[in-house]
Amino acid sequence: MASAPPMRIVVAICTWNRCELLRQTLEGLKALVIPADVTWEVLVVNNNCTDATDSVVAEFTRMLPVRLVHEQVPGLSNARNRALRESRADYIVFTDDDVQVESGWLHAFVEAARTWPAAAVFGGPVHPWFPVLPDPELFEAFPAIRNGFCGIDHRRLLGPLPSPLRLTGANMAFKLDTLGTLQFDPALGVNQASLGGSEETAYITALRARGEEVVWVPSMLLRHYVDPARMQLGYLIRLARDRGRSAVREKGVPRAAKIAGAPVRFWVRLATASVRAGRAYLSGHRIRAAGHFATAEAARAKISECWAVRRRAGLHRRGHEVSR
Repeated sequence: MASAPPMRIVVAICTWNRCELLRQTLEGLKALVIPADVTWEVLVVNNNCTDATDSVVAEFTRMLPVRLVHEQVPGLSNARNRALRESRADYIVFTDDDVQVESGWLHAFVEAARTWPAAAVFGGPVHPWFPVLPDPELFEAFPAIRNGFCGIDHRRLLGPLPSPLRLTGANMAFKLDTLGTLQFDPALGVNQASLGGSEETAYITALRARGEEVVWVPSMLLRHYVDPARMQLGYLIRLARDRGRSAVREKGVPRAAKIAGAPVRFWVRLATASVRAGRAYLSGHRIRAAGHFATAEAARAKISECWAVRRRAGLHRRGHEVSR
């Protein structure tokens, strides 16, 4: 009996102006344990970098099966879509340009893919990697820091991951022949103008809606770098605002009681957090006040995006009426 053909895997890394962190990530990939019956490629997508990204990738061409492509349209979703178009494999595994992978990371994925051959999506834990420990008061005021902004660990055994439990874009894999023409939404995801994410959640939600299975792989483990520059109040408030906007873009305007076109609970959260921010500031607790202010800004962004959705829907309806 003829042996099965090798499993073909693309490890895709989308990057924008972080060449030194990318170098560390590529260095870590050199230590991966690759099963003998697997062929793999590291695909680096340069998303309009102006630093030394191309030179860094060139350093690894003799050490890794690495290939570099360029995506001129800014935005993580556009870079991910370019990676999908470029991949000629059975599976694509997305990770970030600022991670430390365990040596058994890819091997764990391969074993899971063989155990669950019909599954479309796989993912595993992402633990934060703090080069500098943040201020404990920041930890208390900004919960997003605690998991390094994108950390995740469901503490589950290998097997199907039920909705609404999610994966994170730094550690997710897809069976390419199950995807069809599905693309990451360019209106979501990090880009030069927004820190909002949700593109991976929306993508996996669409696959789940088709009936595709998502598998949690606890030994598919990596650590994600937490840039000390992100642990600044200005960044944290902007992040809350952009994530609030992305949440409405991903899920739409909630079906709930509304005031002025936005759910009542958004207005309540805005008012409550604003009052708490004022009280904390007057009490001399500047960081705590900033945390409440960030919560208020997230609610304000959600309200603003609800209005934007209504405007776009109105323009669409008017355009449809004109076309008739």
